[in-house]
Amino acid sequence: MEFIIDKDAAMVSQTIRNMLTSPGPIENWVFLGSLLFFGLK
Repeated sequence: MEFIIDKDAAMVSQTIRNMLTSPGPIENWVFLGSLLFFGLK
């Protein structure tokens, strides 16, 4: 399953904002001006 959302919209969520701005690998994210989430169940 894939879920695509505008990055600005995603940044409203503090949880997602922390995931995007914290150091370390983000293995399941692709940045194309939008966010593409892989492996959602």
